[in-house]
Amino acid sequence: MDPKFVLKREKIEALAATSSKVPALLSEAGAAIQLLSDPSPPNVAPGSDRKALISAHVQTFNKCLREVYEELNAQVDALESAGIIFPNQQAAERLGPGINKDALKSLNMGWLNSRTKDLALAKEAELVQEAIEFLEKLPSASEGEKMEEGS
Repeated sequence: MDPKFVLKREKIEALAATSSKVPALLSEAGAAIQLLSDPSPPNVAPGSDRKALISAHVQTFNKCLREVYEELNAQVDALESAGIIFPNQQAAERLGPGINKDALKSLNMGWLNSRTKDLALAKEAELVQEAIEFLEKLPSASEGEKMEEGS
């Protein structure tokens, strides 16, 4: 079998595996949002700790998001190293004729140029801290029951 064909097939299979994680990612986000927004969500036992359930969904969401991000980042790196895409328009123009510059326009050059780990990690830490603070402000199920009994 042609080695180029095997490599292409492996890349397509890797992208297919990555894309199969996206529905799970959205499902976890939806479940967390439903728990946050619905006072009595379906499929949740009345005495269960909503904060723990939300936290579990958020952790699974973050894990899945990180996996998808890393896999897509690896694909972009492979495309750059193969010379299929370029980190910026000037690099493509230096290569001269034969480069499909229209295809490069469809790529988000800002994203390609800003793929620094430091910036992403700082923003991720900021968002995680905001989520933790938000979750800590939510009343737990036992506090909610006490509030209902006191009314």
